[in-house]
Amino acid sequence: MLKEYGNWHGDSGISQYDDSAPDSIIVEYGGKADKRYIFTVAKCGREHIEEMKRCARGGLGLAEYINTNKLRGDRVS
Repeated sequence: MLKEYGNWHGDSGISQYDDSAPDSIIVEYGGKADKRYIFTVAKCGREHIEEMKRCARGGLGLAEYINTNKLRGDRVS
C-alpha cells in the first residue's frame, strides 16, 4: 500500500512509497503510477533498503540518499 511521502523540505520529486515488504521499497516519483520503481535487497543491499525505509518514514532525505548512493530500482509495471 502506497503511503504519502512527508517531503518536509518540499523539494523532493518523490510523492509516495511502499515499505511493507521486508526486502524492498517501492518509490513513486511525481505522483505518477508510471514512475514507480522497486528497490530490492538483491540489487541494492539490505543496509541501503533499511536506510531508504528510515528516510521514507521520516519524510526527509530519501531522494538525496538514492542519488548520493547511485541506487537504481526497476520500473514497476
